[in-house]
Amino acid sequence: MPIRRFVPLAFALLALLIVAARLRLLDNYLMDHDEVWSIWQSIGTPAEILRWTPYDWTPLHYQVQGIWQSTVGFQPVVARLVSVFTFLIGAACVFRLARRLSGSPAGGLISAAAFGAFAINLHIGIVVRGYALLTALTAAALWLTLRYFHAPSWRRALPLGVVLAGMFYTHLVSLLPFILIGIFSLILQPRYLWRWWQPTLILSVLALPELFAKAEIITNGTRAQTVARLVLPPLPEALGTLYADLFGAPFWLYAALCLLAAALLVHRPRLLLAVGVLALTPLLAYFLNPLLGFFSARHLAWVMIGAALLLGIGLGVGAARLRGANVLVGAVLFAVLGFQMPDAKRYVIPTPNMLDSMPQLAVLLRGGDVVVRDPNLRGTLPEVWEYFSRVYFPNGLPLHANGVGFRRVWYILTEGSETQPLFDNIRAGRTVTRWFGTWDFMTRLYEAPPDPEGVALGALTFHGGTLQNVHTLDLGVFREGERLHLRLWWRGDSAGAPTWALGLHNAEGSLLQRAEMPPLPAPDAEGWIIADWDFRLPDSLETGAYTLHLYADQAHAAKAVLFYVKAW
Repeated sequence: MPIRRFVPLAFALLALLIVAARLRLLDNYLMDHDEVWSIWQSIGTPAEILRWTPYDWTPLHYQVQGIWQSTVGFQPVVARLVSVFTFLIGAACVFRLARRLSGSPAGGLISAAAFGAFAINLHIGIVVRGYALLTALTAAALWLTLRYFHAPSWRRALPLGVVLAGMFYTHLVSLLPFILIGIFSLILQPRYLWRWWQPTLILSVLALPELFAKAEIITNGTRAQTVARLVLPPLPEALGTLYADLFGAPFWLYAALCLLAAALLVHRPRLLLAVGVLALTPLLAYFLNPLLGFFSARHLAWVMIGAALLLGIGLGVGAARLRGANVLVGAVLFAVLGFQMPDAKRYVIPTPNMLDSMPQLAVLLRGGDVVVRDPNLRGTLPEVWEYFSRVYFPNGLPLHANGVGFRRVWYILTEGSETQPLFDNIRAGRTVTRWFGTWDFMTRLYEAPPDPEGVALGALTFHGGTLQNVHTLDLGVFREGERLHLRLWWRGDSAGAPTWALGLHNAEGSLLQRAEMPPLPAPDAEGWIIADWDFRLPDSLETGAYTLHLYADQAHAAKAVLFYVKAW
């Protein structure tokens, strides 16, 4: 049965794998300042976003992002989805491009799978930056170039010119793929090179407004001098580092497969040269860096179209020669490689991982808590705080200068760089009961006991208890049969302490239920004995206020906490 019948289903499954590989990263892949800023400055009207577009970018990506966010919101996972869908369009264009070049659906499937597997494409396919859009448009432009030169006409020149203009309106680095697309067409269709005048005319007309807007930047001598001062490592080292960033961890496997694919395409030298020129674009970018300054993995992510074409067409041809071999083996191989975890440190600005910490803080923050940021906290910018506060604390993040007068203080710091007087004030009378984050963005909860004076109970002093699974300051509301998550505080020597129990009392003071508790833990470094216990309410209770009381052996010792039960 011919493979062509299964191509639509095979590509649909491949597209699902490409999306799945990115969905798993959306909420656990580091966001750097540039990405947060891109989301933040895209929250506005089209006119506002156009006014806020940075000088070194053209506006298309920000407008697309703004339209998306105005429709579905700007929470990190949702905001990143536009890059996932944009990249998927690029993968479809790579499939069509490779299929047209190779004349085989196998080449298209393997190329699309390889395109989705490269580490740089995992990165640009989720982050809120314009690189996924530029890459998708470049793949579309290459495919439309083949269609146009196969049968030149205004009908085919129009979409090609529009896509080329879209590339220019996405980023100024598009000047480099313009050159490569021209070389690509020259190699494959040299006698039709003069027909470029039609799409070039369309591109020029559409790009003219932005050319005028960016004229000062393009001709600015200051930028040219700054770029000219950029010093790259020697060519072998620079190329090796760049390709390692582009391919990711299986670099040597990809390199070996590329050499094998090139060997299998030797009998088609023009095609090999055309895709090889695309894959080797970093060589040209290296020498043009003093002029353009775009020699980086993010700016050159689109060159992986060439690597994907080389792998797909070469291995596809090889698979066709090996009769009886499963053509989909290559696609499956790259689909599996596409689930690698890209090393964010290769691509992002060093940034605290607020994407991990702020959602946790939003869940754990309770009424009456305050957040204190250490003045020496590293690497956080005001717009980053503004964005994460908008997302996770729509009513405002309860920031406080020093936490004085508050029982629970969330202290955010860089370990080893604490402001000592502030640190000492926060620790005075409080102890750490929870912490999370990394060393450069550590969040600690410093908590004081509910009753600072306490009740003396033999060798121990009981300092009260709190309900942990409530959000109000002084009164939790529960249903029958629910569990109360309690935190009880003592100070003193727990050795030889009596057996403790908790008793449930109604508003009239009657004891309804009693539960024995395990032995107390040892004191922490500050002398506090903090016990987290669960108490399950009876399945049958009347609506009303209830209290938990502490018992030492059989004797009533102290009231622990008040709460309310709503029963039906």
